[in-house]
Amino acid sequence: TDCFTIGDQTWIWQPEVGAVRFSFEEPRLEAYRWPDADEDYFRQVVTRSWLPAIYPLWGRQVLHASALVCPVSGDALAFIGSTHAGKSTTAYGVARRGSWRRLSDDTIGFSILDGTPHLHPLPNESRLRPASADYYGVQPLTREPISWPAGSVCLKGVCLLEGDESQLEAAAFTPLRAAD
Repeated sequence: TDCFTIGDQTWIWQPEVGAVRFSFEEPRLEAYRWPDADEDYFRQVVTRSWLPAIYPLWGRQVLHASALVCPVSGDALAFIGSTHAGKSTTAYGVARRGSWRRLSDDTIGFSILDGTPHLHPLPNESRLRPASADYYGVQPLTREPISWPAGSVCLKGVCLLEGDESQLEAAAFTPLRAAD
């Protein structure tokens, strides 16, 4: 993958995949798929690799997190933790209860506006690992698009998950102080 600048436009380009072009002035990019490149693979490269790398250039940060949003209030809750901790499974399960909607599966973009964390759309697709998919009766690793809600979304809390798929005990919840 190459990155270069022409005038006020920055390009990220990979042969036989495609390119994106953006400026530092506004959070907008244009994507150009290589003519013979697989469209699904190109979309994954842009949304899972290039866009999270571009977000900090627009003054935004990216968390490796799954998240939920309350459609009525716009309040969001993010789940962070290591790979296999249960972030996607937790968000998927809570969203099935109906009061909350999935907001992200793998990454969430945010910035601080007037002292409050605000979330920004970062395209995501839900992908449950085989054990979780089996539990919920869905196909494993099937990519299911997650739509961004209308209106502003404000991050109200972050939960750290320390899951271990070999652990047999029931889940426990331990509140952390803000400083933690």
